[in-house]
Amino acid sequence: MIKLYKIDIGTVKQNPIPIPMPKEDGISYICRKNFPCLILQAVCNHRLLFTHCYAGEEGSIHDATVRRRSEVWEYMTMDKETKFPRDTHIIGDKAYPCTPQLLTPYKDNGHLTVNQKRFNYRLSKCIGPQNTL
Repeated sequence: MIKLYKIDIGTVKQNPIPIPMPKEDGISYICRKNFPCLILQAVCNHRLLFTHCYAGEEGSIHDATVRRRSEVWEYMTMDKETKFPRDTHIIGDKAYPCTPQLLTPYKDNGHLTVNQKRFNYRLSKCIGPQNTL
């Protein structure tokens, strides 16, 4: 994992897991990439070991809803001083909001500075669930 800050705890990522089309309510399993799936959200530490998995939401569920329903979001928003000691962070992709504990890329609206582009590039090179899943 590239060190962007003093210490990083790990990374979080959501991935669609393809499944056969369910006979009941199949349309709710169609994701934005147009195939039936379940959503898996995973957290990996700096050694690429899974530390948390949350799975089972239908593919049509918005990323923000999956995030809010998962235990990871509650973990990251409760008792921050104990869970994120010594300036530690989790790294996420653009599906997550940037918080003091969760570092995400700058939104690219065509007006990013050189430093913001560099930050996004370095963040994209961090090892995590996207390379493990």
